[in-house]
Amino acid sequence: MSAEKLVFEQLRACPAAHVYQAFTNSTMLRKWMCDVATVSPKPGGRFYAAWINGFYTSGEYTRLEADRLVGFQWFGRGDPAPTQVEVTFNAKENSTLLHLEHRGLGVGEEWDTPRVEIEKGWNKFLENLAAVVGSGEDLRITRRPMLGVLWGEFTPETAQKMGVPVTKGVRLGGVVEGLGAYNAGLHKDDVLVSLDGQAMEGWDDLAPVLQRHRAGDKIEVTFYRGAERKQIELELARRPMPEIPSTIEGLAAAIKRTYEGYSSEIDKVLGGVTDEEAAYRPSPDEWGMREILMHLIQSERYEHANIVDIVNGHEPWQEDFTEDDRFHITGMLAAYPKLKDLVNELKRVYAETIGLFGALPKDLPENKARYWFLAYNSLQPPYHFQEHIGQIHSLIAAARGG
Repeated sequence: MSAEKLVFEQLRACPAAHVYQAFTNSTMLRKWMCDVATVSPKPGGRFYAAWINGFYTSGEYTRLEADRLVGFQWFGRGDPAPTQVEVTFNAKENSTLLHLEHRGLGVGEEWDTPRVEIEKGWNKFLENLAAVVGSGEDLRITRRPMLGVLWGEFTPETAQKMGVPVTKGVRLGGVVEGLGAYNAGLHKDDVLVSLDGQAMEGWDDLAPVLQRHRAGDKIEVTFYRGAERKQIELELARRPMPEIPSTIEGLAAAIKRTYEGYSSEIDKVLGGVTDEEAAYRPSPDEWGMREILMHLIQSERYEHANIVDIVNGHEPWQEDFTEDDRFHITGMLAAYPKLKDLVNELKRVYAETIGLFGALPKDLPENKARYWFLAYNSLQPPYHFQEHIGQIHSLIAAARGG
């Protein structure tokens, strides 16, 4: 049986080392090509990539020449046989010419669909690679629309308490004013069970649906509000994009303004609140002010580790969003018996965040992918903070009998 190959070329205004790394570092592979990756970049070392739509490919590296050439085996789900990919990088002044050949594609009916999907895939992947190494922008993020919803924990116990007759779904912890979910009339504690005809069993099921749509598309949503099953049409909103500062100094200044604002807001909201009021909880299994403040402290500590991982180019893959941090919060609260202790610690970790951004490596913007991703994540609207500030306002009123 004869074999065929597909050939792709693109010229990118970046060093060859950055493009080479895009094929040999699992974090970089996730930034432009796939959703999950694990690699061992050496001859005979593993090459594995997977997507949230269920497709995956596996193989091993066959050839490696630093900043010049990468070869690896490709055996995708549903492919009749393994094939080979070879990528060369030729430096041209301040640019790099990337030449990719996907070889060994068979002929005949069994190869018709795999060949079409492989060609379509590489066209899409390389378009995104050009954006990621050129400006840092991940087109899968910037082109994907938004529902405008906040995460909410959903367990069988939560479902029973809410009176929802299902135990799998996406519980909304809140909706963002002005975006699709809000405009369609969805509320906090609604539980989505179907989106665009696809069953929703958890938060991981949202992204595959959103990735195949654009802003302005209308989709059908089925959800529970308590025991009542409802169905609506929702128009997907355009994803708000923050302005990315061109320099570390500009990014650090923006972060400083944001976090100093958070600290001022905390002082303003909690001024005059007593330890007894702060200990008020609506019920034993619901958070009070102390738990919310500890959650904000804990979240910021996680963010510090995330910042370091992004800068170093080794970001861990998160399997899901279902981890139970209640025991963690309860345990940590033992070290902060007074409200003022919690407030001081929260303001301290905010100051640490400001310090981290002030100490970022000055050459970080040269790595477009890392810098853009860090700035994009850090300059998102403060939905999470605002949601919890709103909860604190309500708890203060309840604690005072309002």
